[in-house]
Amino acid sequence: MWETRKFLVLVKTYPNPSRKASEAVCTAGIDEAGKLVRLFPIPFRTLEESQRFAKWQWISARVRKARNDPRQESHEVEYGSIVALEHVPAGRAGWSERWGLIEHLLSPSLEAVIDSGATLGLIKPRNYSLTFEQLAEKDWTRDEVSKLQGGGKVNLFGKPVAPTNLLEKMPVRFRYVFDCSDDTRGHPLIFEDWEVCESWRKWKGRYRTHRMLEAAIANKYVDEPKAKDNLYVFIGNTAAHPKAWLVIGHTRPDPAVLRAHRQPSLL
Repeated sequence: MWETRKFLVLVKTYPNPSRKASEAVCTAGIDEAGKLVRLFPIPFRTLEESQRFAKWQWISARVRKARNDPRQESHEVEYGSIVALEHVPAGRAGWSERWGLIEHLLSPSLEAVIDSGATLGLIKPRNYSLTFEQLAEKDWTRDEVSKLQGGGKVNLFGKPVAPTNLLEKMPVRFRYVFDCSDDTRGHPLIFEDWEVCESWRKWKGRYRTHRMLEAAIANKYVDEPKAKDNLYVFIGNTAAHPKAWLVIGHTRPDPAVLRAHRQPSLL
């Protein structure tokens, strides 16, 4: 059932409390055949430092089709087998390679992804904005804390199954509101990329008010990509609620690379 495979990581969501993994990070990417794959859950912050991977990094791991998750792309991971491998670099040359690896994944709309039967996809949003919802619950519940602390359990090597510092609860929910390239309109999808949550965490001490912080976040995740016309988002649904779709990650290819790929051949 288990087999060692190689994946290029494209998505890492912010951790959520998990009974099985303490903190569950939804990781998604492509395999060597270029097919989208979901690796869930991965307790990222309890991995060895040498195992911790970034987006656009290849990894190898022993995996099998998830037994309790009917989504076709979902796989379980043997955590100790994860090996972080080479990065696909940035820069114009690197982005040419990156875009070449994922361009075939692009769908015209959320509806097209759903109609295909897939539970992961890549789309280019149009007319998008970012909304901020302040959450009423500022702290983890007792049950969530119990999950995050791992109940004092250790793994087979005596290592705690939970990080030593408690995961910070995000006080805000981000949501991309966008139209699709085939003119389907009005999708308000929660945005769970780890990167936007880290931006909030790192910048919250830099700005005096929430309004200023929100403006800075919107500038990075809306204004800048709009100016370059280079925002693409990875979308996925949830196992518990298959009709609930999220923006689980984003990517912003080099605009010059995108222009070159859009340029019709003169041959």
